[in-house]
Amino acid sequence: MKFILLTHQRELLRPTNSGKLALDLLPEQSCLMVWDRVKPNADLLSYIETSHVGLVYPAEHSNSSKHIVLTEMSHAQLQLFEYVIILDSTWQEARKMVNKSPYLQGLPTIEINCEYDSTFDLRRNQIEGGLCTAECVAMLLKYNNQIQQSSDVLNSLHQFIVK
Repeated sequence: MKFILLTHQRELLRPTNSGKLALDLLPEQSCLMVWDRVKPNADLLSYIETSHVGLVYPAEHSNSSKHIVLTEMSHAQLQLFEYVIILDSTWQEARKMVNKSPYLQGLPTIEINCEYDSTFDLRRNQIEGGLCTAECVAMLLKYNNQIQQSSDVLNSLHQFIVK
């Protein structure tokens, strides 16, 4: 499973972007693609057409008929996906990205059922139960039995937050 951080343009300039941690720690397993409303990334469209791709997105906001809620026992469910798209943006931007991108709307959605509250407090106006990009990556790694990598991402996030 590889992670595609579909990143809003504004996120590239934010010093609080936690997606950078995943990209630095997992260079073989993650990539950044910049979201563009008018001109979608050609590689992303190709992956969606030819691969098994899921989108991390909460069920209550999803229009997809295919929805998975991840829990501790989700390893087999994650094996269905070659790529997992994580929207690297604020929650408000993430909703706009999905609403303005028909190619994302039909993807199976993956909701992370996290057993803890987010520790990411560098931004305001987060949705309840929402996780930052690095936390999403860490939880997906954990549910995929990649415990050490998950721990590395969370430890790096903790250091990032306390700076």
